Amino acid sequence: MITFVLRGHSFIYDVQTMIQVFVPNETYKKRDCVPDEGICFESRLDGIGAVAVLYRDGVQVREAFAPLGSFDNADRRAVKLALYEVLTRETGMRPPWGLTTGVRPAKLAREILEGGAADAEVLARLTDEFYLLPDKAQLALAVAYAELAILRTNDGTDCALYIGIPFCPTRCAYCSFAAVALDKKTDVDGYLDSLERELARYAVRIRGRRLESVYIGGGTPTALTETQLARLLSFVRENFSFDNVKEFTVEAGRPDTITAGKLLVMRNHDVTRISVNPQTLHDETLAAIGRQHTTKQFFDAYDMAQQAGFDNINIDIIAGLPGESAGHMAQTLEGIARLVPNALTVHTLAVKRSSRIWETLDKQVMTEIAVVEDMLRRTREACEAMDLQPYYMYRQKNMLGNFENVGYARAGYAGVYNVQMMEERQSVFAAGAGAVGKVVFLAENRVERVANCKDYRDYIRRMQV
Repeated sequence: MITFVLRGHSFIYDVQTMIQVFVPNETYKKRDCVPDEGICFESRLDGIGAVAVLYRDGVQVREAFAPLGSFDNADRRAVKLALYEVLTRETGMRPPWGLTTGVRPAKLAREILEGGAADAEVLARLTDEFYLLPDKAQLALAVAYAELAILRTNDGTDCALYIGIPFCPTRCAYCSFAAVALDKKTDVDGYLDSLERELARYAVRIRGRRLESVYIGGGTPTALTETQLARLLSFVRENFSFDNVKEFTVEAGRPDTITAGKLLVMRNHDVTRISVNPQTLHDETLAAIGRQHTTKQFFDAYDMAQQAGFDNINIDIIAGLPGESAGHMAQTLEGIARLVPNALTVHTLAVKRSSRIWETLDKQVMTEIAVVEDMLRRTREACEAMDLQPYYMYRQKNMLGNFENVGYARAGYAGVYNVQMMEERQSVFAAGAGAVGKVVFLAENRVERVANCKDYRDYIRRMQV
């Protein structure tokens, strides 16, 4: 356990997340005083600046001071910077995203751009004020420009619709979502009954707004039968206006759930974008993480999707899966390149507490940070060679190396929903168990989250009221 003590401020989240960047996958707890045992960080703030002190078994080991300066949110920045300095000296690490814990770097770059800054000034501020490494600053700037092309049409009346299907054939080892593995007892039809009730309410609320995108995610939406999938898509089509919809996505995801019949159902309901996600092209890794499909099944599903007429097909892969090396990633990228894809999303493994990997962490052979960094470098180079440009990016807690997830796409194939959801410039109405919506107040620069209960059985009960 790692503890921390706050004095003169209440930036609990900032302190804990900064510690997590350097010392991930631990238990963290706020204390009132420095304990006599273990590692503890004390964070103090006064009118001059912030001080961070590292204690080991009650004995002071390191200390750093950061002045307030003239920055926006100067007190919060000073608290984080003082901790950053202590942790950098202690560990020898320099996190690639610097001080930007809890901040979407592309949003930061975009806001600086919108303030009238030239590219050189954006890059200088990201590296000098927020301590991003140069390559990450360049990535943030590239994503910021791609996002601007999508976000500039927002006028406050536009919105997105998210529909959650919390079912999968099996649960992946890294999964932390509120998804359940399907069995004979799973009440899928009862869930769809409840989902239709909630969607009917949203259909009324959305009238008068400009619905820009519809995204059906999960879980695995194609875990539904052909009949169930057709039922859901028909209901959505019949109850919502698609006059202004730019993108209708079904996250098919698992290759072992994709059939010619389901692809035909999606085509008949004018779905424009799907995902076929292998995560890796190595069968031994797939078996170890509980995917229960093979590399061949991925290629077969991708070919079926193309034969069905889909050209906007996203592929997900994960850097840092247990047991994989940079060589594994290179082979995966070579296989994907042969498909000449229009979209590829590269995730960095995040070890979440509700995942099976976390529960068996002491038995896992985790990928070294330097190897993950090499994997991400290879993906950037491969995407550039495939003419895929970065268009959205986000980060999660407990990601290996404090790295990032990046969506790459060919011109004209960027995921509209992905950008709008991450950058919070558009309200998202979210239906289904575990779904999280966002109500955006552009004039107030304020966002309110609206979360549904996670358990699909609780969701069914609540929708019956």
